Amino acid sequence: MLVGVYLAVVFVIPRPVTVKPEGWRLFGVFLATILGLMLQPIAGGALVLIGVTCTVVVGSLTISKALSGYGDTSVWLVVAAFMI
Repeated sequence: MLVGVYLAVVFVIPRPVTVKPEGWRLFGVFLATILGLMLQPIAGGALVLIGVTCTVVVGSLTISKALSGYGDTSVWLVVAAFMI
């Protein structure tokens, strides 16, 4: 399902002129991940991990940029709050 949404956004819908190809691919992965979180085909954590991995695989982000958000302390504060 995620692949289908990504392919629909990236290849079927024409990219706006002001958006770079990397940004359009990132939008496709983002939209597919959000749709997957709403429909819940698998657990949310696994879906987000697949989404982060896809951003690297399709060439939208580098590995360091894709994982840089996990180094922020506020992210872990929110995760800890949800766990409590």
